[in-house]
Amino acid sequence: MSAGQTDKIASWLIDQITTGAFGVGRKIPSEYELATRFSVNKTTANKAVATLVAKGILRRGRGAAGTVVATRSTFPKGTLGIYMAILGASYFPLILQGFQQKAFLRGYAVQLYCPPQTGEASGLSAILAASLLQGLLVTHATLGQFSADYPVVYLNDIPNGYEKDKLHIMQTDNAEGGRLIAEHLMQLGHTHIVCTRQSEFSPSLVERTRGVNQRLAKAGLTQPPVYITGPKRQETKRIVTQILSENPDVTAIATDGDNVALTVIDILREMGKRVPQEISVTGFSNLEEVQRTLPITTVDDRAQEAGMLAADRLIDLIEGHHREMINEKIPPYLQLGTTTCPAPKTKRRSGK
Repeated sequence: MSAGQTDKIASWLIDQITTGAFGVGRKIPSEYELATRFSVNKTTANKAVATLVAKGILRRGRGAAGTVVATRSTFPKGTLGIYMAILGASYFPLILQGFQQKAFLRGYAVQLYCPPQTGEASGLSAILAASLLQGLLVTHATLGQFSADYPVVYLNDIPNGYEKDKLHIMQTDNAEGGRLIAEHLMQLGHTHIVCTRQSEFSPSLVERTRGVNQRLAKAGLTQPPVYITGPKRQETKRIVTQILSENPDVTAIATDGDNVALTVIDILREMGKRVPQEISVTGFSNLEEVQRTLPITTVDDRAQEAGMLAADRLIDLIEGHHREMINEKIPPYLQLGTTTCPAPKTKRRSGK
């Protein structure tokens, strides 16, 4: 039985309840209907419904009465905070959505805090530390390390100078994502690969290109050069021109983000290069808004699942189910698209 599918069904039911589609007293779809909707067996659907019944969210009736939405008089057990920047990419709302869904499933409300646009975050840190929250998730926002009387989990947001054994840390395994990209390109016969990175100093982005290099080195191939792209298209165009000039045999460009990959592909096509027939391009993060434009071969860092997992870990700390320090890597997976294909036969020679 898949715990992931059980959570998916429960989260969908919660969405229907919170949006008002299923009001209090309304009968929800039968477990047979849920099993059909989500392509699972009835046992998995039954477990999802049973979880919400145990939380007081649903109530089973007798016979044809079915299962209905119950009054949740015990909700919430408490309130969790999430401190994060809501930026333009779909990645960030997905973390919030996953965190809220799992928190609600386990009986907690969620309060969102966003970084101040101006000034220091120290004032907000003091407010958070003195709040009545039961726990806090810090992700993709500069807050730093601070003391509070409740558990704090950091997701992909490690404060500078932190002591590893004193903070609860969860991170996307960016290096593994890079290794997945390298393995995929090698399987397609690519040996002349170049990496691009948006920042010279961002630890997560450095890990992505390092993962590519490590996997290629393990296969005995020359580690590819890493080119730093800027935030503007003109800078990226300059870098792409430089890549083609300095690496005439290049057959693949591994970028560190989907938006960059989309820009690189556009520039290559403007320059008369066929993607992927002449040059394959990969991204990272599996951003929905980019994939709607062009299905890029990328790494899915499981933003929504990461939010759900972070809520689970935080609540386990609050409720005493977990007492050890958390230091956890979240494994990503490869998402195949239309921007990679076998390397041109004329360039399939050793990259050693």
